[in-house]
Amino acid sequence: MESNNEYRDIIDKFYNDLVFDNKTHIDKYNWEKEDSFFKFYEGYLDEEYKKHMGRYYTDDHIVDFIIKTALEKLDLVENPYIKILDPSCGCGYFLMGAYDFLKERYERDIDSINCKFPDINLTKDNIHEHIIKNNIFGADIDEYSVKHTIVNLMMKKPSSRAVPNIICCDSVMNWEHMRHKYSKFWRNKFDFIIGNPPYIGHKKMPREYKKKLNSIYGDIFKDKGDISFCFIKSSIDRVNGGGTVCFITSRYFIESPSAVNLRGYIKDECSIEKIIDFYGIRIMKGISVDPVIIMIRKALKPTEKNIIDVAKANKNLKNDELIFEKYENKNSSFFSFFEIPQYKLEDKGWVLLPKEEMDIINKIEESLTMRLSSVCNSFQGVITGCDKAFIVNRQIIEEYSIEKELLKRWIKNSHIKKFKVDESNLYIIYSNIIKDEEEYKRAIAYISQYRDKLESRRECRKGFRKWYELQWGRDERLFDMEKIVFPYKSSSNRFAIDKGSYSSADVYGMYLNEDYKDKLSLEFLVGLLNTKLYEFYFKSFGKKLGKDLYDYYPNTIMRLMVPEAEDKYIRDNAGIILSRDGNAQNIMENIDNYVYDMFNLSKIEIEIIEERICKG
Repeated sequence: MESNNEYRDIIDKFYNDLVFDNKTHIDKYNWEKEDSFFKFYEGYLDEEYKKHMGRYYTDDHIVDFIIKTALEKLDLVENPYIKILDPSCGCGYFLMGAYDFLKERYERDIDSINCKFPDINLTKDNIHEHIIKNNIFGADIDEYSVKHTIVNLMMKKPSSRAVPNIICCDSVMNWEHMRHKYSKFWRNKFDFIIGNPPYIGHKKMPREYKKKLNSIYGDIFKDKGDISFCFIKSSIDRVNGGGTVCFITSRYFIESPSAVNLRGYIKDECSIEKIIDFYGIRIMKGISVDPVIIMIRKALKPTEKNIIDVAKANKNLKNDELIFEKYENKNSSFFSFFEIPQYKLEDKGWVLLPKEEMDIINKIEESLTMRLSSVCNSFQGVITGCDKAFIVNRQIIEEYSIEKELLKRWIKNSHIKKFKVDESNLYIIYSNIIKDEEEYKRAIAYISQYRDKLESRRECRKGFRKWYELQWGRDERLFDMEKIVFPYKSSSNRFAIDKGSYSSADVYGMYLNEDYKDKLSLEFLVGLLNTKLYEFYFKSFGKKLGKDLYDYYPNTIMRLMVPEAEDKYIRDNAGIILSRDGNAQNIMENIDNYVYDMFNLSKIEIEIIEERICKG
């Protein structure tokens, strides 16, 4: 890419002049002109490269806020040798922000520092060298990002010979190697570790790299772990006792089942001081990651009594450069502010709710003894491997005279409403029924238009599927039976009863297991699960996906507590809704109010529930 080459040429020119030749005649104006190109360079970076490397650059107002939050209580009079690390420094914006913050503090406190540490002999002229040699440290896997950071810091004072402590390495990988090649650097313990660590999910990592991470971080990195888990763990290990780690990172680790050990490690090793949960508001432009800011302090004493300051974004918060002004002004229309005792965070998932909301959840869970997982089994819809080959409408069916016994009603996420499934004009050619291609020539003729693509599917290449079969057709009996269906992603609880529909992979189903078929009914369960209370309950721990969506993954749904015996009122009224046309809004309101009474909720608690659902 031409812009990449241009960028590298400019970086090499300045890097070589500053680090090796010490060309003090470099014109500051020219550097500022070139530096403006570097800002534009980030927009030129190939998206696939950024995704592969997990590299996303942080907006200036976010950097400024992280620096201010992490270093606010820094006391250079007590310790002018504090060490600040960004373990994935990219082009150095966090370190540049830290430099500016330190320089201002040194200039403000210079007399007091010299009084307490006369050997330092700080002057306004040598503050730069002191910061570069003693305070600022960084690492990054990308050679040119490292050079960029070094040049950025050196151009703060082009006449200086001080070369910043920035190294090129993967700071979560192979600690033994780093002890040899960068032994002096990694012997340091740091007082502050800040930054925006990369986000790379397990599916995007090369197999060998993932194996190495498992060998180093096997206690916290497993299953669907993200590389950001490793940055959090390694940073806790590298910070001094009493030192601070402050990251903006994906909120995935707060709720993900694969992060259960990481959550436990954070709780055991650290006092969690601050969590700012943007709760689906994506504050970094162009990045489909739901962020959180977390500040933790390496514990010097047990953390049982630690109280966490939490801010949680409300639905009407918008991403703009005033976002942190709204936070700092404690504007309750944009953030909910509350405290949580650290000991109340459970390793299975951190529920970040104010006390009055948590009290409601406790009322539900303390009055019930059984989880939905004890009552129901779940399954995912069909994965065709090529929808065009198998999903057809009436026009196509008639045009090709496709054999009727192969056709099954087909529903998607959008067809599912509360209680009922909308009519669909789509059908799936359930080709797994076909044993002999000659018996179903018309269906085969239609599917064969896509034969090349179908044969390229992994399962076909490996000989596990015939070319005309569905990629994952599941068991027909799951779809033919009466069951509850619900969308994988939704803004609200949408549970419906269905029989005979085959569903896409963005739909899940669940059915009563044998032990509960005579004790509970599907009508009772959909009546309960569609209530406002159970929507509030689910959203208290369900994974947020962007501003308006939640992940209704079965493993999460199955955590809900339910009664062991069904309630006739809920069952019968749900049955009325199922038997009528229209939305039966009045009946649903009656069920909502009945369930509120069932759990002895007060008027204030009901208002909290309904307000929270409106806020998302």
